[in-house]
Amino acid sequence: MHRRGQHVQLGQQHSMGLDVYGMNDHEAGLLADDLDEEMYFQVRNHILARWRADVSSFLSEEEAAAKIMPKHRHLVTTAWRYLDLHGYINWGVAAAIMARPSPQRQESVLVIGAGLAGLSAARQLSNHGYRVVVVEGSGRPGGRVFTQRLETADGSSAAVADLGGSIITGIDGNPLAVLAKQLDIPLHNISSSDVPLYLRDGSQLDTNVDMQVEAWFNQLLDRSAALRDSLGQGGDAVSLQSSLDGLWSRREARVCRHEQQQQQQQQQQQPGPAYNIIITSSSSSSSSSSSSMARCSSRIQVYSSSSSQQQQQQWQQQEGYQEQQRQQRLADSLGSQQARQLLMQWHLANIEFANATRLRRLSMRGIPVFYNAPARLLQYSSAGVQVHTDAGVFAADAALVTIPLGVLKRPDSMAFQPPLPPRKRAAIRRLGFGCLNKVVLLFPHCFWGDKDMFGHVSTDARLRGLYYLFYTYDSISGGAVLAALVAGDAAVEFEAKPEAQAVGEVLQLLRGVFEPQGVTVPQPLQAVCTRWSSDPMCYGSYSSVAVGSSGAADYDALAQPLGDRVFFAGEATTSRYPATMHGAFATGLREAANIMAAFAEQRGEDVRPKLMPEGLPEEAGPACVAAGQQLVKLAELLQQVFDSSMVDADQREGWCCPDEEFGVFAAVYGPPGTEFEDQALLAVNLAALRTGSAKHAPVVVYTSIARHQLELLKDIPGGDERRLGVLTAELGVKLVGRPLDGHGLRLLEAIVQHRGLLAAADDEQGME
Repeated sequence: MHRRGQHVQLGQQHSMGLDVYGMNDHEAGLLADDLDEEMYFQVRNHILARWRADVSSFLSEEEAAAKIMPKHRHLVTTAWRYLDLHGYINWGVAAAIMARPSPQRQESVLVIGAGLAGLSAARQLSNHGYRVVVVEGSGRPGGRVFTQRLETADGSSAAVADLGGSIITGIDGNPLAVLAKQLDIPLHNISSSDVPLYLRDGSQLDTNVDMQVEAWFNQLLDRSAALRDSLGQGGDAVSLQSSLDGLWSRREARVCRHEQQQQQQQQQQQPGPAYNIIITSSSSSSSSSSSSMARCSSRIQVYSSSSSQQQQQQWQQQEGYQEQQRQQRLADSLGSQQARQLLMQWHLANIEFANATRLRRLSMRGIPVFYNAPARLLQYSSAGVQVHTDAGVFAADAALVTIPLGVLKRPDSMAFQPPLPPRKRAAIRRLGFGCLNKVVLLFPHCFWGDKDMFGHVSTDARLRGLYYLFYTYDSISGGAVLAALVAGDAAVEFEAKPEAQAVGEVLQLLRGVFEPQGVTVPQPLQAVCTRWSSDPMCYGSYSSVAVGSSGAADYDALAQPLGDRVFFAGEATTSRYPATMHGAFATGLREAANIMAAFAEQRGEDVRPKLMPEGLPEEAGPACVAAGQQLVKLAELLQQVFDSSMVDADQREGWCCPDEEFGVFAAVYGPPGTEFEDQALLAVNLAALRTGSAKHAPVVVYTSIARHQLELLKDIPGGDERRLGVLTAELGVKLVGRPLDGHGLRLLEAIVQHRGLLAAADDEQGME
């Protein structure tokens, strides 16, 4: 394969959540020991590349096998069924895919929310023959993706603008890029290689200094991550703002000392004629975090007074003299440390934009859609679901919840009956959900040149996120559209700002930037201001890892289903691509696969591929069946113990399960007054310790542990990997290689009976 083609294929696999050089846990767990794994994933990747070559076509199993050697055809069946079920191939809105041959299923699914996650799941389920209905609280589809038409009163000038999500991050493998190709929608490549940064007076900050600060900023982010890991669980309580402030202050102090030494050496070595020395101080730096270094912030500019008037006149005639003069005025008024500090504040605003929050809080064709039907109550049981909305009550076999995290955080949001498990409620509480706003302006013509974006650097750290970046949409919107971004604290305060005031501030800033360049900024023809935090359908923009959140574990907890009836999707349910449009879309495909697998299991089928080599018997003996049933019963009991949604309703109120949760560990205490009162059952979510796509597959192991050992484990610094090492190496606890021993089984039975779990009454014989 050509190197470029191989690179694109690997990028596609990674972007879709597949292990580039192996198999996902979903697949590996079904493999026999002597299966040729390397050949399997080569076949799987070949099939994926075949469909990606023409995403508007339906790739059948027979077509997928056309170029595979006959001895590997059984691998084609396995791989094709896996990729097709999990939404890696044959998905989308192309005519051939929506007309795919699929049996009509009797099961029904109610999708709550018509955003990217909800609509991708609805389309995938419908393409596979399931009955689907979508209810949406607002009067339009798209959720936090909202394209609005801008035009003058007489209709003489018109364009469109994205008020919500608008950037597709990466093309190779991105599902939204696949949709664009299916719909023949052109994409515009945004150039980020040359983004000028302006002060309010039109002065452009030095590009070299900006590149230096950006490199430092990225290094500080890496050091912040290392610092958080070294603090273990305590790192969750440290904000990114605090960490960056401290690291930046120490770096600036070193740089200032180095600059002062250089300046002193230059003064001592000055020869010949007299010089005018101008010392510019930046001690009025607006950032409180840098106040301790203010006295180090002098910059010395040295000008020779011996230059002749003729030389000066020649210099003035050179091209670019006015720009040099403006840069010199900037240098006279702005010390190098202050320039670095202002650029640092701009990069902080940019990361607040990326997370839609303040740094101190970080650590459809053929488918019925009912609009203006916000969901108020979701009731679920083993028989199905009922969803009460403003448009009526909908009943279905399963429900997919794609409500934004901002809405789930509200006390008046949709209620669940039975209530959500404590782990999911805790994840909703801990994860952050911030705000990003825009001021979108339609002008009579473009005046900003051919840049895709340009930045504004505020001299006030409190306002660093106010109109800090401008996107130019003229290349894709059909008109001269400019969007100013508002992030961080400024985005929250912006919600209460009158539109006229916001537009006036943006125009004043634009005129300050462009008029010194001889460019006239006209009055806009139309303006729109977003206020996403005030929108009752979302109450914000997208999720982030807030202070106190466990990050990936919280995202994964939010994604966990409630039995086989209620499923969850959306950008806040993926730890791989949170806070992105394509992440939301991919979770819809993920949950469509999970819903179809649950229905198949209820029908007594297994649509998940069985990765078995040829020659093995299709049926197992009685002993194998009994052993398998024993393990299934054990798994059910363990799931119930660690999931409060399985507790009887009359015992659920005021009851919390598990008793302890820290990092990837969860523990349930033995019943008091019994031989097990000083013991605990421990669950370890190993998937959360993995990287890449592997973290999405649940891998939980269980063991019994003494209470005092559990307390010791909680207090160990250094993070979950260090705790896991102590647990297995120093405490001698075995997690892998054997099921629960006799003591552990008796502890499990005691907990089940003490807590009145539903399965306890059904298990009269107990666990042998």
